[in-house]
Amino acid sequence: MRADLALKPAGHRTDREAERLRPVPPPAAAGGAFSGRVEDLSRPEGAPLRQFASVFPGTASGGGHAPALAVHVRNLHRRFDGRDVLSGIDLDIAPGEFVALLGRSGSGKSTCLRVLAGLDGEASGTIRVAARRAVVFQDARLIPWKRVLENVTLGLGLRNAGETALRVLKEVGLADRAGAWPLTLSGGEAQRVALARALVRAPELILLDEPFGALDALTRIRMHALLRELCSRYRPAVLFVTHDVDEAILLADRIIVLGEGRITLDRPGLPPETRDRGDARAIALRGQLLQELGLDSAAQKAAM
Repeated sequence: MRADLALKPAGHRTDREAERLRPVPPPAAAGGAFSGRVEDLSRPEGAPLRQFASVFPGTASGGGHAPALAVHVRNLHRRFDGRDVLSGIDLDIAPGEFVALLGRSGSGKSTCLRVLAGLDGEASGTIRVAARRAVVFQDARLIPWKRVLENVTLGLGLRNAGETALRVLKEVGLADRAGAWPLTLSGGEAQRVALARALVRAPELILLDEPFGALDALTRIRMHALLRELCSRYRPAVLFVTHDVDEAILLADRIIVLGEGRITLDRPGLPPETRDRGDARAIALRGQLLQELGLDSAAQKAAM
């Protein structure tokens, strides 16, 4: 991003520049322009949109409620230029579950995430997602002419938005940068602001599209630890798109591999105490995932 652009007064930005820098809008509420049946998963059939309880449609006997799934997808299809990018995807994600979505470039990972976020209205299938959801991209997408605190509270609409945002900034280690301009932040700091902007909305579901892909190795390690800590504290469901096998093993409760628009592997992750790269179980899982991604044994040895 050019420094001179960020420093121009708002009235001097061209329409094209303003459009390019405009952040992605909050995910649309379920029930958008999909050609399939789309619902808010936690809203019982027929209930008013603003008056639903977060329970699975249909309740257990005795007054108990089965917890809602954060994501429920059946027969998801998406085509681009006559080519199937997603072909019959079925996916459930439970509340608080951390799911890593692995795949090679062009496998449909980001397309799947955008459909769940409500940013792609051309998919078909049954798509039911949590009402409160947030998206974090590889690019932090901060507005350069708004300070850090304003970026976090953007569109929040709470009476105590500033106070809430400061609390979350403190949790990501940036309380002292609340008044900073985005162009003064490092890459890791910018991504921490993006995480704060997501968490301040108390999402039931966070969708992360290779959020640490542009960071250096040491910053990635710190961000992995921070993300695990924040997810443990807030307990959202997470769909984490990545092409990094080690990242998936380290972070995820469950790992899904997407290939040519289909789920080719869906398996549990490892217990947290066995996720270290040198652990025998992590090594074995790494080999399985690399093989699923199409690497032969020679390529796997080189990747080790």
